[in-house]
Amino acid sequence: MSCPLCGANAAVRIGDHASYELYECSQCAVQFWWPLKNPGSHWYERDERYAGRNKDPILKPQWNHKKTIAFFAPKGGSVLDVGCGVGNFLAHAKEKGWKTAGIDFDRDAIEAGKRTFGLENLEVADVITYAREHPQSRFDLITFFDVLEHIDNHEDFMAAVRGSLKERGHITMTVPHRAHAKWLMPADVPPRHLTRWDEASLTKFLEREGFEVVYMTATAATIPFIIQKLRFRFGKGMSVGLVSRARAAEGSRGILTKLASLLAKTKDTLLFGLPALGIWLALLPTKKRYIGLYAIARLQAGRRESMIETAWGRFALDPVADAKMADKLQNVFPHQALFELVSRLNPHTIIDIGAHIGTVSIPLAKKYKIIAFEPSPASFNYLQRNALLNAVTLEARNKGLSSSPGSARSVSRHGGNAGARTLADGGDIEISTLDAEAVQADFIKIGVEGMELSVLEGGRKLIEHSRPAIYFEINLSALRSRGVRVKQLGNFFKNHRYVLYIWDERLCRLPTLALATFFITPRSFLFGGPAAPFDVLALPKEKIVPARSAVPHLLARYFKSQYERSILVSSRRPRVAARPAPLGGNSRGHF
Repeated sequence: MSCPLCGANAAVRIGDHASYELYECSQCAVQFWWPLKNPGSHWYERDERYAGRNKDPILKPQWNHKKTIAFFAPKGGSVLDVGCGVGNFLAHAKEKGWKTAGIDFDRDAIEAGKRTFGLENLEVADVITYAREHPQSRFDLITFFDVLEHIDNHEDFMAAVRGSLKERGHITMTVPHRAHAKWLMPADVPPRHLTRWDEASLTKFLEREGFEVVYMTATAATIPFIIQKLRFRFGKGMSVGLVSRARAAEGSRGILTKLASLLAKTKDTLLFGLPALGIWLALLPTKKRYIGLYAIARLQAGRRESMIETAWGRFALDPVADAKMADKLQNVFPHQALFELVSRLNPHTIIDIGAHIGTVSIPLAKKYKIIAFEPSPASFNYLQRNALLNAVTLEARNKGLSSSPGSARSVSRHGGNAGARTLADGGDIEISTLDAEAVQADFIKIGVEGMELSVLEGGRKLIEHSRPAIYFEINLSALRSRGVRVKQLGNFFKNHRYVLYIWDERLCRLPTLALATFFITPRSFLFGGPAAPFDVLALPKEKIVPARSAVPHLLARYFKSQYERSILVSSRRPRVAARPAPLGGNSRGHF
């Protein structure tokens, strides 16, 4: 199974809970629950652990809040707290001279924060939405305490964090430590928590996301913490409800409430103090004593954003999430063959499905009408920005396309390649169909990581009416991950009276799509595994162009790939070391 955080095909199942399966990635060391899906803001608003905090908010800063502000003192600056809850950290930061802003998807928590602490810059939003709606906002520090274990879109989340930081800005975070004794943290399971961390996995994650860790510590369960856990587990029958009655009578700040709380703590200490001490001593020599991780990391220089000049335009991108595209743009522009095809066909309206940051749409928008679809919020932000940077006009739509409307979330297939994303069920991304979005098209480019057939099926009416040229990618591993066979794609075009071509300096007509795929990627076609993708052009039969047969070209590619593979294999075979030449003899040696 592929790891949803780093993209490596190295996840091994190690456990389960209810309907969830627990996996660990041998590449990045993170543990994650599958399905990896956040239950949404409505679930948290109803959950007793979170809804209760809004009704009776914590007024004092916690230890990690104090430590964060103390770490950066006396510097100060601007801070954005992601998942700010009722705002007790922000109130403490503001008191110490920081300029504060906070976001949380729990509307009740935001209202409680405004009401309790008088904080102004609080919004109901996630960090991705906030980054999109405040593109000019930059912070010295972004904090997310006990947030990372809840999210299911780590790449988009960290991209938004990087984009909202100043150069060399910092992040501060806490997560549960996965080594803990289960009874100490019984809520560290899905759907509340979706990922599990230790020092190694968190360090690898932060470094991969462009940060250098400047401080990290594992926090252990204290005796008061263990007393609290024992009371929750065994002390319910001994409670007389004095604190709750006092709170209902005069609020959480009243004298009677404070006196009742003191009496309750004294009772708990007398009842559970000695057992808690014994447990603490037993846990002390083991890692099971750890309940949390606290980390501070600094954004590495040049990792927030890159601006790359090319012959086809100027492109801003995220150098961490989009490392592969950054490398391409700095060498050979990746779409020159496509641009040559478009210039030959000379269409009026082009639909770019899976537009990413605009490396296809923006050069073509200088001459043609472009409708661009990009579901990933982070990539869509760059698409819009790059259109402005290059002074071109295009219709950019933050939607995904499939065979039927709905909603989805964007999922990365490969770390460092933000263009290699697909869609999974659930989430806030709007899904539409090609037929619902367009009535005319002359050329359609599809780059959707295995979802090509779903997109085409959602555009049957448009395809029959407009008869556009269709340029799409064959990626065997991506198709298989969606349960689609190459033959199904070939049959779609056959049924709609299309002819398929491949580009080899000039157009070559394909016999069948399945046969072409076999010759180009034989091992993957027969035995599975990864394969290099290749592009195909589909033209309606009434618009076919003169072209040679692709069979000689496919045979040449096949035998060339086999020859190159044999050379590679032979070069890896261990050689017998040459014997040293005898003194005074020749220096050729012997094998």
